[in-house]
Amino acid sequence: MVTNFGMLHFSRPEVVLAEVLRVLRPGGSLAFTVWGDPQEAAAGLGILLRAVETHGIMDVGLPTGPPLFRFSDHDETRKTLLDAGFADLEITDLPHLWEISSYDVLFDSLRDAGVRAGELLRSQNQEALERIVGFVRDELKSYDREGIIGVPMGAVLASVKKPT
Repeated sequence: MVTNFGMLHFSRPEVVLAEVLRVLRPGGSLAFTVWGDPQEAAAGLGILLRAVETHGIMDVGLPTGPPLFRFSDHDETRKTLLDAGFADLEITDLPHLWEISSYDVLFDSLRDAGVRAGELLRSQNQEALERIVGFVRDELKSYDREGIIGVPMGAVLASVKKPT
């Protein structure tokens, strides 16, 4: 089973993991990706969240989910998966430098393609949105290298197996 950035949406990931373990055949695999640390590995997402925390509202009525970066912490991922009964754990950082040509690409992409981040942004009032966009543009300037903005948007890949 594979889930790409799905763990971020389960309100009770331990329940999901128990069910995955139950339905996997012995030796079957689970792999998932989550965003990396928002301060470094997934700095673009960190910038956006700081912008909303500073200039908007975070509670926009989204369904409960786990802390967004819970599983970017290797120790937390290890503990959760092993406690659930999985074995053969591997955790890998997947660095990625997203090269964009406009300061607005980050905001527009997360608003239009992100599930939770998209709803968070679409739920802001116009005044807050303008301040959020300005914050994001200002923060991205430090990543600008002659018109190409290289913003880190890395992930973490975890994989495990059901014991045989």
